[in-house]
Amino acid sequence: SRIQPGSDVIVCAEMDEQWGYVGAKSRQRWLFYAYDRLRKTVVAHVFGERT
Repeated sequence: SRIQPGSDVIVCAEMDEQWGYVGAKSRQRWLFYAYDRLRKTVVAHVFGERT
């Protein structure tokens, strides 16, 4: 697909991860996210297991 004029384009995004546990320490869950530093917003995130 093509980028339309006037569309927001993210030139530089920062990726990070953090973890916590649910109920027991053996049930770790991870949060992965992409952060747009210029607009100071999270542009994508996903929860899941780390493989």
